[in-house]
Amino acid sequence: GINAEYMGYQNKNLCNSMGEGESKPVDPKEEAKQNKRMIERAARKVARERQKLNPQEKKILNEIKALAKKNKHSAAKILMKDLVRVRRQSDQYLMMESQLKSMAMQITTSETQMAINMALKGATSAITTANDKMDVKEIQTIMKQFAKESEKMGMKQEMISDMNEDLGLSLIHI
Repeated sequence: GINAEYMGYQNKNLCNSMGEGESKPVDPKEEAKQNKRMIERAARKVARERQKLNPQEKKILNEIKALAKKNKHSAAKILMKDLVRVRRQSDQYLMMESQLKSMAMQITTSETQMAINMALKGATSAITTANDKMDVKEIQTIMKQFAKESEKMGMKQEMISDMNEDLGLSLIHI
């Protein structure tokens, strides 16, 4: 089988998905979190390797300058090839680091999309439940009854208002 430690995987679940051992269901959130951690760890490692090349590049440059001052151009040319090789390696590390960071951002984006999907599922479920519990005929009956009762109350208020006006007029004439 695949040696998990040799491959740099500290989590056996990630190897399980590659065909070793029993496969057990992994929560997508947890899997994304583990993969993101692994990618970020690899990006830091690549950045450290790239940083290690900087002193080497400076050393080669100083040696080239020293050889050029001593008029040893053939040796300087050999070191220039080394310098180009070191710079290419540094550029490759930079590109790998950038790609790893891009992958981590894609995982973050997919985590966000999963959260949005879960929220939409919940909202849809709540709306469906509310719609299922709503009875249009019952609402129509209630609205008719409300309109009828409102009209009755309006009529009673009008009657009371008329009675008050009549009493008010009769009190003024006394």
